[in-house]
Amino acid sequence: MIKTPRILMATALMTVLSGASLALADHHGGPDGGQAQGPKPYHQFHQGGPMHPERWLGRLGDQLDLSEAQRADIKAIIEDGEADGKALRDAAKQAREAEFRAVQERTSERALRKAVRASADARVDLMLHGFEMEKRIDKVLTDAQRAKLEAMKAERRAKMQEHREKRQERMKERMEQRQQSGEAPQ
Repeated sequence: MIKTPRILMATALMTVLSGASLALADHHGGPDGGQAQGPKPYHQFHQGGPMHPERWLGRLGDQLDLSEAQRADIKAIIEDGEADGKALRDAAKQAREAEFRAVQERTSERALRKAVRASADARVDLMLHGFEMEKRIDKVLTDAQRAKLEAMKAERRAKMQEHREKRQERMKERMEQRQQSGEAPQ
């Protein structure tokens, strides 16, 4: 099916923007590596950023009350996966850049579809690598630690959902204010 150029560009733009959000995840920690904000969530690896052993084992390790043997095992798992993870992140970054160039250059539909598929495949490869790392780490944890980690994840998801809802409410209020004042939406 051939889409109109406007729909095709909108689709490509949405894909680029989703890729850009992954790229931002790499830089979101700031110059201190995110330490000032506390540890990154357990699923940080799936968002495109590296899973640093020190960050994972920091406060999160303390909260889960990991033994020294567990800390050593998890550190080894993370370090083993770092080389593959770096290669996958680099591939995903290059694919996102190629996709962005295809959009900017307004290439053919076929070339754009190829670039978008390559970018999506690279992101999926990165996620699958993260899932595999998570499975390996999960095997090191006890049942009680897994349950505690799941509770921590659920709490974080709830906070994120609450934040999303507040942001949507603020946006809705701003839109209503603009409509009442006669401003055109931006």
